[in-house]
Amino acid sequence: TNSNYTLTGLVPRVRYDFNVRAANNIGPSTTFIDHIGCTCQESPIGTPFNVTVQVTNNNVIVNWLQVPLHLQRGTIKTNKVRITRVTPFSRDSITINVGTSIILYGLPINSNFTVAINGINSVGEGPYSIEKAFRTNGFDTVHAPAMSNPLNTDITNVSVAFRWTISGQPFYYQPQYRLPNQIWQSGNNLTRQSTSVIFTGLLRNTGYQFRVNAIYFGGRNISSNVIAAQTKDYTGQQAAPWYQQAWFIIIVVIAGLALVLVIVVILCKGRKKAGKFPVPKGKKNPPVPPRPETNSEDYDTIKPSRPPLPHPQTETVHQGDDNLLDNDSIDSLEQYADLPGLSKFNEDGSFIGEYGDKDMDRHSQYNRDSVVEPAGSQYGTVRDDASYHTNHNTLDVNNSTTFSTFV
Repeated sequence: TNSNYTLTGLVPRVRYDFNVRAANNIGPSTTFIDHIGCTCQESPIGTPFNVTVQVTNNNVIVNWLQVPLHLQRGTIKTNKVRITRVTPFSRDSITINVGTSIILYGLPINSNFTVAINGINSVGEGPYSIEKAFRTNGFDTVHAPAMSNPLNTDITNVSVAFRWTISGQPFYYQPQYRLPNQIWQSGNNLTRQSTSVIFTGLLRNTGYQFRVNAIYFGGRNISSNVIAAQTKDYTGQQAAPWYQQAWFIIIVVIAGLALVLVIVVILCKGRKKAGKFPVPKGKKNPPVPPRPETNSEDYDTIKPSRPPLPHPQTETVHQGDDNLLDNDSIDSLEQYADLPGLSKFNEDGSFIGEYGDKDMDRHSQYNRDSVVEPAGSQYGTVRDDASYHTNHNTLDVNNSTTFSTFV
């Protein structure tokens, strides 16, 4: 019951002879349709058919049916409409890409014409259909394009872009440009569906004049308005790669600053934790002891310097011994009179001032534990450093006392 059928598995570039018969329960018909086909693509062998023409005051409308599939020898891509003026004889054609109709504008008024259409596949053109005759009336359907001024973005140092509008469609468009008061230079022709053009190859910082011509049947030319424009005075630069774009540089800078800030915060937190120690709840930190004070500035800067003292010996002193207070006695402190903080003694055995002070105990390099105080002594330990003595003004020798002397 289908009216079409597709054969597959044929050999490429081979011509085939096909015939189609009708069949019922009794059997196939005795008549058949014979068709020659080829698996190699060729130009169409069929023509469009059923061509009609309608003439109005504004245009001429032409319609047709496409080339039958079995005669297309492939696929019809475009159709060519051929218009012929009978008297005086002239011929023109228009190629259309889509559809099976066309509206014609700008044909000469009150003239006799014929129209024919063919099909075109990827290999070439097929034959034209039977010509269809018609006559135009007295209404001129020619229209001029209206070109608008270019935008600032339409102008570069070497090109200018233009747009236009028009009532109806010519056979094609012809863009033109020139230097002031020079001959017009034509660009490539544009299809009848075009509404814009870009003029390229212009001189930098130069003024030009531009227009577009609508070309109708027989080359009839209707020009648009003329627009003056000047190219810009700069050299176009190639777009920078993505890693040199401003947005990428900004992201890298922000990321770097954030990383530096994080490192600084981490270091500061680490330093604060290193300087703190936890204190048990309910307890206070021990008080910081005051810095010790000295009675004399000389003790901080002057250190006693003398040879080592000899080994101490023990001697018994009796009451009334005249040698005890003799200036030449072996225990005399006269030899240490030059030491700081030490005062000389009187003839009766008493000493002027103090033997020394407690602060000297911290600075003395001769403080030793080798000297032992006899039991029951009221003066405390007698040391080998002359800067250390108890705070007494008078030495009592009424009783027999054993003490250390230096030989």
